[in-house]
Amino acid sequence: MINLMNKKISTSACHQFAFYYADLSSIISQDIDITLVSDDLYHRFKHVVRLQQDDTCIIFNQYERITFMFSHLAGKNKIVGTWQNRQINQKISPDITFILPLLKIDALSDAIYSLAEVGITTIQLVSTAKTQTPYSEKLFDKLQRVAIAAAEQSKMYAFPTILPPVKLDAWLSQSHQGLKFHFDVTGVSFASWYKPVQADQQYYLLVGPEGDLTDDEKSQVKTAGFQACLLTSTVLRSIRSISLISGLFRL
Repeated sequence: MINLMNKKISTSACHQFAFYYADLSSIISQDIDITLVSDDLYHRFKHVVRLQQDDTCIIFNQYERITFMFSHLAGKNKIVGTWQNRQINQKISPDITFILPLLKIDALSDAIYSLAEVGITTIQLVSTAKTQTPYSEKLFDKLQRVAIAAAEQSKMYAFPTILPPVKLDAWLSQSHQGLKFHFDVTGVSFASWYKPVQADQQYYLLVGPEGDLTDDEKSQVKTAGFQACLLTSTVLRSIRSISLISGLFRL
């Protein structure tokens, strides 16, 4: 075992940057000297954050993170340094799956960001009768990058798993065990439905898209075991509802 106690790692009292690196787990070994290979990170280290030798930051993927001491840039895309303090990213309890319709692209990005920064466990994208945003691999990659950006900023390293979209009725037809809440203006008042979350429960949360769910979809949602719940007495934009809901379930 290598004695890391003899290796000086400077820790600044100021803001510590965090950077996502998908291949982190594969490059960590008994050797504390590592090289990150990434055009994007190289650019950010050189032109954006401009770390100096012996400055530290957090390098993470969805499952773990390390403290990285920067040494120098090499070549055109290599970042050289040393690491210590390997930690497993802990997901927040309880486990929450957010059923998120394919909103308009800007609203969808904002929703993903909000859900990632509060530690929602899983985001299941769904298409509904009123969905207008076409799905593509390019869009999915964009949403993944949004979740990563939220994780870097919020330090919520165990960011959500985003699942490709399925039709809402197909998802509802499957068995999903847990507490289910559909946030809708026809639901029961806040005081009658809200209770502190239970750490050992599985939660499923659902909001409608722009233009809302159809009456038939709402009927299917109810049949699937979702309780219709009211947030406020007014109709809120989907992204505003998502921000309120995710906050309530992470109090």
